[in-house]
Amino acid sequence: MCKSKTFPLLSILLSVACTILPPAKTLQAQSADADSIILEITDTFQGMWPFAGTYVHFRLYKSGRVEYEKPERNRDTAKWEAIKYDMRLNHEELQEVISLAENSDFQKARQRYDELWSGVDARYIATISYKPRNKRIELVNFIADSTSPANYYPESVEKLMQQVEALRERNK
Repeated sequence: MCKSKTFPLLSILLSVACTILPPAKTLQAQSADADSIILEITDTFQGMWPFAGTYVHFRLYKSGRVEYEKPERNRDTAKWEAIKYDMRLNHEELQEVISLAENSDFQKARQRYDELWSGVDARYIATISYKPRNKRIELVNFIADSTSPANYYPESVEKLMQQVEALRERNK
């Protein structure tokens, strides 16, 4: 409780401020909640990829902020590095991505979809994590713009991956 015995006007102002303003912890919690991750897609390249490792393909926050990485070759060192990018989705784009992840066929999707094609000495795994529902899906050797056999992947999973690719392309 806010009190001051020496300055009555200051005491009144402080008591008004204490009743109007929420505690600092609440403000921090609200800020942290607004910037919490709701969807994350990682790419893991295994085997003979020149840029083997795990990269953030798409990390979406509640605020609409997006982060992602692209493996790119450093011209000076000739080594592969993860270059970080960011962008912001507008309200409609954010709602479209969320609605795909909330779709019932997305929520009923299997935990893992094995490859439809296999590489001799390399493998790529896209891992989708939708945080609000603790949904995790692995797609092995998935290519967003390829035609897969009908009904192998749930429609919303394919659409989500295609939407993510379109958003990343837009940010070039």
